Amino acid sequence: MSDHNRWLAEELARAGVSRREFMGFCAAMASALALPNAAAA
Repeated sequence: MSDHNRWLAEELARAGVSRREFMGFCAAMASALALPNAAAA
């Protein structure tokens, strides 16, 4: 991943959000929005 694309990861780390917590949030939002399984990729 290039430095230009790392800004989100750096901001989340600075805020104390782990990758695991972020992925859990993404899964919860996808479920809440009832997105199809194909959108997960």
